[in-house]
Amino acid sequence: MAGTPALIATLMEMAGTNTVEISIGLVALGVVTGVLSHRFLRLPASVVALAVGTSLGIWHRLPEMSSYTSGATTTVLFGTVGLRIGTSKTRLWAKEFSQRLPLGALLSLALVFASLVAIGTGLRPAFLMAIAFMTSSVALVGGATRGGTPLALSVAASDDLAGLAVILLLSPDKVVALVAAATLVSSTIALSRSDGYQALVLSGVTVVALFMLRHLAPLTLIGPLAALSLGIPTGRHLFSRLHNSTEKITTVLGQRVAAPVFFLAQGLKLHSLNSSTLKVAFVVVFGVIASRAVWIVGRNRSIRLASATTARGAVTFVTFAQALSKGMVARSLQGVVIVAVLLSAAIAALLLVSLAKVSL
Repeated sequence: MAGTPALIATLMEMAGTNTVEISIGLVALGVVTGVLSHRFLRLPASVVALAVGTSLGIWHRLPEMSSYTSGATTTVLFGTVGLRIGTSKTRLWAKEFSQRLPLGALLSLALVFASLVAIGTGLRPAFLMAIAFMTSSVALVGGATRGGTPLALSVAASDDLAGLAVILLLSPDKVVALVAAATLVSSTIALSRSDGYQALVLSGVTVVALFMLRHLAPLTLIGPLAALSLGIPTGRHLFSRLHNSTEKITTVLGQRVAAPVFFLAQGLKLHSLNSSTLKVAFVVVFGVIASRAVWIVGRNRSIRLASATTARGAVTFVTFAQALSKGMVARSLQGVVIVAVLLSAAIAALLLVSLAKVSL
């Protein structure tokens, strides 16, 4: 294990800054990770592969974070290619996904190729964001109208609303903000079919209100308000719907550690964290939480939502990494951040150990 960081660094150096080469390399790494975790640890490949893909994609792009889509493309490739090849279910996944939502499958593939082409030609991030969110919106609406489970819809919606809230608050591009707001409205309407719609609609209304107040209210007030309106209601709803103890621990982790610290860090735009190790640790922790959410969606046989959830999650994490790299975190929060990361890492380690023991 000691040579793993050096190996990854070597692969990154060999790939250079070419997004296509990096994505291909990470997909290959995701295949190996998926095979090893599935065969030897008896763990779902998404728990490891998606976490590694998210953390590596964002970590590599931290120094020159110029767009939202590079990390999203890498993570989408990990979630749709490396994960399924690693678990030897490519044909089953492709058949099931295409049967349930053919348009969503085609749009997801179009998103990946359009992102790669756009990055290579230097197109504006707003154009890429428009493609990403319209794709996610179609997949989410399709899942709601085709009998998606309430839990799966709630997982996807909580991630969607969180990502849109961050983009609405941080993005200086008006086109991106308008696309995010329009998608938020369509997603909220689609989610009214699920039994958790009250908290989600309330969260959506709150985000729209924040968007309207972003030029009137100081960001120090918007951050905590977003944490309360988005993190707590959706976390409580998810917690009430989960019965497995491991999933409960993960939900509590996301509700009481990730969401408040995340939104507070977005709101308090004062100073930057000097420790690059802490940045990487943060990305890894949020990557693990994202992989758990996608795993829960997959377990509920709503694979058509997993790709959309992955894309929105990647946008959220990339935006968070961008905030870190541009100095948008208060130094007064460093103690809280360190404690949260250590606690999250400890819980994640205990989860992996317990799951490995159970499988043995």
